[in-house]
Amino acid sequence: MNNEPHEPGHAMSTPSPTPLAIGALLLCAASGLAAHHSDSVYFVDDRGEPRGAVRIEGTVSGVRFINPHAEFFVEVANEAGETDRWAIESDSWNELQSYGWNEATIEVGDRVEIIVSMSRFHDTAGRLRDILVYDSAPHAVSQLFLEFIPGSESGQWESVLELVQQAPQCEGTVPYDFLGVRGEEILVCLALDEPLLDALRSEYADRIRIFD
Repeated sequence: MNNEPHEPGHAMSTPSPTPLAIGALLLCAASGLAAHHSDSVYFVDDRGEPRGAVRIEGTVSGVRFINPHAEFFVEVANEAGETDRWAIESDSWNELQSYGWNEATIEVGDRVEIIVSMSRFHDTAGRLRDILVYDSAPHAVSQLFLEFIPGSESGQWESVLELVQQAPQCEGTVPYDFLGVRGEEILVCLALDEPLLDALRSEYADRIRIFD
């Protein structure tokens, strides 16, 4: 089966879309019909709810750096030992670039750990909240992107502020006024070598979901 994401408006090559393909189509439809839509319409947007901050890990199989919402696809092993293809929606490509992303930030074959807000319509689709992107080279620096919303009820923002004091931000990251606008959402990028990543996992395991 061809796992490369299809272009919107093109016919699928198979006569009957699989459930996973339907999930991808749902995300494409959501992106096309409602630019900058309210996340709560399509996703469980409250990180405190059971499906609001779900942790998955796997290998990137497709990337679409587009506006109004970038998408990428991740192959994830399920409890039955089979592989599910997750469709992950994120901010616009323009927004991601302002957070320090480039076309090499996430590539096909990358190993990732992700926190998503689950789709309200499909079990293998979600909205990106946090992502750890491992470098393919042994002992190289990984990139950790954490959602930061000052004053949010989840409380994660306070831990992110602490992390910024301990870990370097990614090269090329624009300066942030972290507490300048209450409620403004950004993705903070941190560059972590293996010893620092291990130390932060231990220290923040019960405070930042991606370190659980």
